[in-house]
Parts: sequence; structure tokens; C-alpha cells
Amino acid sequence: MFDGQQLGEQLTVVVRDYVARSTATFTAQIDELRQRIAAIPAGKDGAPGERGESVIGPQGPTGLPGEKGEKGDAITGPTGPIGLPGEKGDRGEKGEPGIGLVGPEGPAGAPGIAGANGKDADEGFILAAVKNAVAAIPRPIDGRDGKDAPPVDIDAVVTKVLELVPKAADGRDGRDGLPGPTGISGIDGAPGRDGKDATVQIDDFAMLIDGRNLSVIIKCGEQTIRREVTLAGIPLYRGMYKHGDAYDHGDMITHGGSLWHNREDGNKAGPPGNGWSLVAKRGKDAS
Repeated sequence: MFDGQQLGEQLTVVVRDYVARSTATFTAQIDELRQRIAAIPAGKDGAPGERGESVIGPQGPTGLPGEKGEKGDAITGPTGPIGLPGEKGDRGEKGEPGIGLVGPEGPAGAPGIAGANGKDADEGFILAAVKNAVAAIPRPIDGRDGKDAPPVDIDAVVTKVLELVPKAADGRDGRDGLPGPTGISGIDGAPGRDGKDATVQIDDFAMLIDGRNLSVIIKCGEQTIRREVTLAGIPLYRGMYKHGDAYDHGDMITHGGSLWHNREDGNKAGPPGNGWSLVAKRGKDAS
């Protein structure tokens, strides 16, 4: 019997392990580069200059406080008596209703303030989305004179998982909205022949990465499914800066003893500036 929940959990574990391994490798490379930069000995300090003379004049004497003035007399007169209320007047006649005119339409209001940037998708949200996608796969149910269960589309499942892999790119995209409500069930079909249990067996599963290209390969019997995704913008160390080479967004290089990060695609200009951000500054030379 095909267990879609188990398949989703297996795919979730594989994707999560891959992301953890890729992040650990990159973090180790950054730490090693920072240690190498920090190990560069500092240069000799220059000779101190001569100290200049500082002359401060004497402080003048404090002036004498002025004499306090005399307090004036405050005289408050008595409160007068409250006057008697006047007689109530006659009620006037009711006036005719007025004619109200509709004024012209006012000008449109100023546009509202732009909303805050959306947060990057987190691992928990991705795992929940994978489980929801797997749970949506219809499961075959045995019944009297039922039809054969439809085959599970492995190609569609792999494509759904790859769509959930976060892509690093510039922008202000917010988090995906919550799943919509479940649709109304359709009318039951006519009874058919006894159905056969659907089985899905994954013989091999692999995830390969080459630079920023991620390949997912699933083998089920004689069928092999391969999908490729480009993870644009993720950090990738390119070694020492070479004049004339083009660097893409996310490339990191060493230049002048410092570590730099590129924010533009096809960037041929060198740091500083020109789309480069300083990550780790060069240390001082040894004395």
C-alpha cells in the first residue's frame, strides 16, 4: 500500500540534511578565511610625534549673588452672590425644513505607506508545505468492484518538492499565504472491478550540487527522473580577484588581503565599491 505521508517525510529529511550540509561547508570556509586573515601579522607602528604645549588661562572669580526682593501682598476680593434664574420664555414655532445640497467629491487621499518587507521562508514552513503537498496526494481505497487505483505521478511529486526549495535572490517577496480551504467532494462514481494496491518503490535518490546548480535524481524501477534548479545568489567563493573576469551575484573573492561579497551579476569592476561589500578586513602587518 502506498504511504504518501512516509514518502513526504523521507523527502523532507533528505532536503533538510542537504541544506544543513551545504550551509556547514560554506560556514567552515568563511571561518577558515577569517582565521587566515586574522593570522596576518600587524605592521610596525610609526614613531610618536612631539607633544604640543597647552596653555590654559586662570579662571576668573565668581560674582556675588544679588539680594532677594520683598514678597508682594496678594488681595482677593469676596465672591459675589449668585443671581436668580430668569423666567422661561415661550417656545418658538417650528421652522421649515432646509434644503441640503451635496457638495463636490473631495480629492483622492495620499497613497498609504508601503508595507514592511516579507520574511525569508524558514525551514519549519518548508517542512509543513512538503507535508501538505504529500497529504494532498489521493490514496487508493479498496472496495467492491472498484477500478484500479491511478498510478502515482512521481514526476509531479519531485517537481512539487523542487518548487519548495528556497531560492536566494534580491527582492521583497513576502511569505506565501496559508493553504485555501478543502474543496467540496464530488459525486461518487459507479462501482467498478476490484482494484489493485498501488505501490511505489524508490530504488535510489541523489542530490548533486555543482556551484549553484542543484540536481535531484530519483530512480523508481526502470524510470529515472532528474530535475535541476539554479540557486541564484547563494554565496560562492571564487578565490583571488582576477582583473577582467565577470562575477555574479553572491560571488566572494579575496582582494588586497580582505574578503569581499559581490551584489551584481556580470560585474567586471573590482572592489572597493562597484557592487562589492566588505566581509572581513585585512589585518595589520607583523612588526
